[in-house]
Amino acid sequence: GWSPFILDVRSDGEYQQVRVASCDLQVPHTAVLSVADQLPKNADIVIHCKAGMRSQLAAIELIKAGWDGKNLYNLEGGIIAWNTAAPDEIV
Repeated sequence: GWSPFILDVRSDGEYQQVRVASCDLQVPHTAVLSVADQLPKNADIVIHCKAGMRSQLAAIELIKAGWDGKNLYNLEGGIIAWNTAAPDEIV
């Protein structure tokens, strides 16, 4: 199956309250470029926040920095939608 790298771009406080169990890395969206060296170069990356806006901004920053947009996926609806679709994957 598809197993993308999961990047949570919510705040540290939000992450401590609730998170996707399979999250690979968390960093506030404003600091996404500071962890770019920790992101896989040749793998799909799902970027999420609470509802989808901050993750979209993070994806745009990564694309501006040279990332291939076809490997970046902004999770529409964020962790709220993930919780609705698969509540057992949220801890």
